[in-house]
Amino acid sequence: MNRLARWKHWLTLAWTLLRLRFSRNQANHQLAKQAISEQLSELGGIAMKIGQVVADTGHSEELRGLLDKKNARPLSDMLPILEQELEQPVDALFLNIEESSSAASLGQVHKAVLKNGQIVAVKIQYPYIADAVKSELKLAGLMPGLGPVKKWGMDINAYKQVLANNMQRELDYRSESSRQQFMAQQLSVDGLLIPQVYNDYCSSRVLVQSWEQGELLDQVLDWSKVDRMLIARTLLLTLFQSIFKVGQVHGDPHMGNSFYRHGQNGRPEVVLLDYGCTIEISQQARLALLQLIIETRNNRADKALANFSAMGFEPEKLVYIATELPLLTQILFKPFVADEPFETQQWLIKTTFSELLGDKKWWFRSAGPANLFLLMRAFQGLVRQMQRLQVSLPWWPLLQQAVGETVMHRAALFKAPDLPSQVLAAVRDTESIASVLRIVVSTEKEIMVDMTLPAQAALDLQEIMPDDIRIKIASETDFDFKQLKQRLLSSHFNTQEILVFKKQQKSYKIWLE
Repeated sequence: MNRLARWKHWLTLAWTLLRLRFSRNQANHQLAKQAISEQLSELGGIAMKIGQVVADTGHSEELRGLLDKKNARPLSDMLPILEQELEQPVDALFLNIEESSSAASLGQVHKAVLKNGQIVAVKIQYPYIADAVKSELKLAGLMPGLGPVKKWGMDINAYKQVLANNMQRELDYRSESSRQQFMAQQLSVDGLLIPQVYNDYCSSRVLVQSWEQGELLDQVLDWSKVDRMLIARTLLLTLFQSIFKVGQVHGDPHMGNSFYRHGQNGRPEVVLLDYGCTIEISQQARLALLQLIIETRNNRADKALANFSAMGFEPEKLVYIATELPLLTQILFKPFVADEPFETQQWLIKTTFSELLGDKKWWFRSAGPANLFLLMRAFQGLVRQMQRLQVSLPWWPLLQQAVGETVMHRAALFKAPDLPSQVLAAVRDTESIASVLRIVVSTEKEIMVDMTLPAQAALDLQEIMPDDIRIKIASETDFDFKQLKQRLLSSHFNTQEILVFKKQQKSYKIWLE
């Protein structure tokens, strides 16, 4: 598609989006969504990637077709690129090459047989796509920063640069093949398979790798629970090793980039495809993140500001939410707090994040490094996969297994770089923030109940409180548990008395200290 035709599609897409926004008719609403899916698929490149992200979050069923990689170009359109890149006639390279049924945003995959009989997947870049992406990146560079982006000082130019750098890397298949081989060498996870790359057949616009088959995630949901748990375990260990040991993470976790199958030993295997988008994480950021997780488990977050800064956050902005950071770490790293299997449905990050910070959540978002959204997308992709598989696993023990004792020890001893003096001067006094919740029931002669819990447990006080005490409070007082939650959040969990009353010979006292 030439440049004029692509701009025509972009204009049509913009018009369709307006129709969708203002449509009050449900039938027209659905037709507009379907039209958007078709336009994104036709455009490919940046547009199709955006559609895949939206579809993968589950927000639009109409866009899920983009994950199936359809609408492939005829082989005759792609052969000139293949022969030009490899500088040989196709007959000199392959015994056979088939039409493609797997069209992606930047290129498409063809099944082929090498002269030595090996079956391979040949990914060929579309002839027009490099120029198209270049033009669209220029268009993205003209986009103004509006709304929260402008109000909270978000560095939109940094996000645009991340997008531009990432797209340029994805257009270079030699770079992709190099990252794919690096991750295959570095990752050691049972059940993970990364396709073998054939370097002699690769160029900047052609990537040849072993042909791998399997089912998509939705097709394995009826497998046994044991098999689904083994799949989830492989996915979890792969992400943990990628972040904390390898420092390079697969950044495109949509459902079309993984195959699932049973290996020769009958155990489930995960085939991880497409390494065009990967996220590099510095050793300092890795150790800071792991230390944050460790300290959150220990109910300590006194180093949170320094560790976030070491991960690339702007500490000058985090100062405005310094008192909330201890609670924020509890929200962000909730799956790691307990040793037991974690139900991902309980990880209501968006809701609890907003309840805690309100509009100030934008201080955190705008403070984060521009590439953070790619890492968050990797985590979100994992959570969605586990939810689809309907299994839960213990995150903390698996994290320990994935990274090993040496890395854990280094993270525990890690010292983040000193914060700027002006940041230290501006940090609010956090000494009054409570660390524990106390529940004591006593008589004059003895203490009958003495519970010590993390301070954040006060948010779930009604659920965790012993039944007899909860019934007693409900019958003898007008205490409102809902109002308590609002009070705790607005006071940033300062030390305080929550409830004190006496009934007959028993005294009841609940407080934060």
